[in-house]
Amino acid sequence: MSIAGLILIVVLLSVFLTVTHSKPSTSKDLPAQKVTPQLSKIEMRRKLAEESFKKMTPEEHYLAIKTRTAPEGYSLELHFAAIPPESQYHKKAKQCMDQIAVEQRKAEEAARKQQLAEEKRQVVDTTEQRRFSAKLIEGNWLRSGIDADVTTQGQYSEYMVVSMPLMSKSLAYQLWNEGEFSHLFTNHNFKKVTFKNNITEESWSYTNAQFPKM
Repeated sequence: MSIAGLILIVVLLSVFLTVTHSKPSTSKDLPAQKVTPQLSKIEMRRKLAEESFKKMTPEEHYLAIKTRTAPEGYSLELHFAAIPPESQYHKKAKQCMDQIAVEQRKAEEAARKQQLAEEKRQVVDTTEQRRFSAKLIEGNWLRSGIDADVTTQGQYSEYMVVSMPLMSKSLAYQLWNEGEFSHLFTNHNFKKVTFKNNITEESWSYTNAQFPKM
């Protein structure tokens, strides 16, 4: 065989090997999805529970409802739906379900009343805090020689009124911006603070940190 013939054979073998190794992989070549022991146990438990549920008799479904011992993933409603209407246990199970519904409504009503009572208690506490803060400011001023009356108004004492003989527009502005009133909106949720001259009956009210409304 000539040298040219040998070279041709080597080239053909190289091309053949390249094509063979570059063949795209198929689904058979892909590794199987790994199933962890934890996943297999969960799936096994689910299947066992499903099989167990399917094998239950109407009486067993009724007892599950009566004792309220439905297995995980199966509600009492599913147990009731599994009892044929013509079964002798269907009526008994229906009575149990009705009783359970009544108890649930009572529990929800009790929870709602408890929530309302808590909200009322919070309102009472906030109201008392507002009244206390007003009297605290008045007491501090009186001890400092400032003649002023600090009171609250409204159903929940949400409005504060500061009255003094020498109250003026400029003094009201200074008290609001330099005094201890602006924090009352955030600390005790007051809706408005009114500074009043109890001689001229003029007043200036603040509902926010801006210039007072006339």
